[in-house]
Amino acid sequence: MADILSSRLSLGDVEEIAALYVMNWYLETKRPAFFGYCFDILLYGFLTVQVYLYHLAFPNNGILTKMAVYLVYIIGSIQTIFALRDFYELFCFPGRLVQAKPILLSDLHAFGFMWLTIPVSSALVAVTVQLFYAQRIWIVSHSKGIALTVAFLALAQLGCGIFSAIVTYASMQPPPHGGLESRKSGVNALLELFAIL
Repeated sequence: MADILSSRLSLGDVEEIAALYVMNWYLETKRPAFFGYCFDILLYGFLTVQVYLYHLAFPNNGILTKMAVYLVYIIGSIQTIFALRDFYELFCFPGRLVQAKPILLSDLHAFGFMWLTIPVSSALVAVTVQLFYAQRIWIVSHSKGIALTVAFLALAQLGCGIFSAIVTYASMQPPPHGGLESRKSGVNALLELFAIL
């Protein structure tokens, strides 16, 4: 059987079949990321429409409320810009379909700026909204204890989000000498993070 197949297939046919197989494998492993990026852009469109409608419907709101809404929109915009950059790197970069070392599905969490945008942007949005709610709780109930508890937990969540980005960034870096004991410390990773930004 192998003699019959080898006599009918040329070397070019075998290379074309191998390239199609690699391309099919690549697209199968990248499909969840593709739908995730598309969903992110869809949700950004919803956010844009909501902010525009808010701007039209409530022009007389207080400055604190407007700042909270626009800050969440700015954070969402920056996160979407980083996501589109990662999308371009993953799907649109020439020659990325067939490469010597393809990015595995398990490595997508460490690809591009995902290590930064997911934990930090979600923590920034959460702290903005929760501090706004803490301010509203204080206005309605005049209870400083509850408002301060909500504010403290919101700031702790922000710290954990930033720490998560630092730990993820540090774990992505290959050890310089191949040993696990030589991984970067969190302080060095934080300094490199600020150097990148």
